[in-house]
Amino acid sequence: MVLFELVKKSIDKWDPCGLLEIHCPDDEYDCESKEIANKINFENSVYEIATIISKIFTNAFNEPEIFSIKNCMEVAEKIKTLMEVV
Repeated sequence: MVLFELVKKSIDKWDPCGLLEIHCPDDEYDCESKEIANKINFENSVYEIATIISKIFTNAFNEPEIFSIKNCMEVAEKIKTLMEVV
């Protein structure tokens, strides 16, 4: 559960589709956050986390250009940093 909370916090702050910014429900990315949390572990590199985020968000929103690995690196770095603090 801790991992989900770390992922959710980072993904919600990232708000890649701007949904939270326009006041959509705060559980808008929970499905993706849960899937990410279930696929990553504390041993993953930032690149591996970015790859997982990219695949999950591309599948969810069908926007491979927006959710390229490169575009997911910053949020992956934030998740990895939070994971190291736990």
